[in-house]
Amino acid sequence: MFNSIETTKRHKARIELIPMIDVMMFLLVFFVLISINVIPGFGLGVNLPSASHSTVQHAKKTIIVSIQQDGQVSVGDQHIALGALHQTIQQQLKSNEVPVLIINGDSAAEYKYFVQTLDALKGAGYTAISIATKKV
Repeated sequence: MFNSIETTKRHKARIELIPMIDVMMFLLVFFVLISINVIPGFGLGVNLPSASHSTVQHAKKTIIVSIQQDGQVSVGDQHIALGALHQTIQQQLKSNEVPVLIINGDSAAEYKYFVQTLDALKGAGYTAISIATKKV
């Protein structure tokens, strides 16, 4: 007699590369987007002056105030007017948080812009102010 059991074909196992490539592309895009969002946390790029006796500041909340060569002031990557400096800093703080402010001034900026910015910060009551420099 003839056996009526159906025979099934066995398929050879294979590794699919396309889903793995999709996962790798997703990870690449994720890390690129994260690194792009981290960069503005360091302030705007300015040409810092050099100093031989500089130290690294570590604080819970650091806010970078940048002074461009033309005197434009910014907090983080946001350009602001000098009169709005205190209000902009307060918007970035949690309640009762005391920040360490770092003045990130361009080495070609005129000294008067630095003095105006420092005077505005002192007038608003900030006492923990540092000046960013490059170590020689």
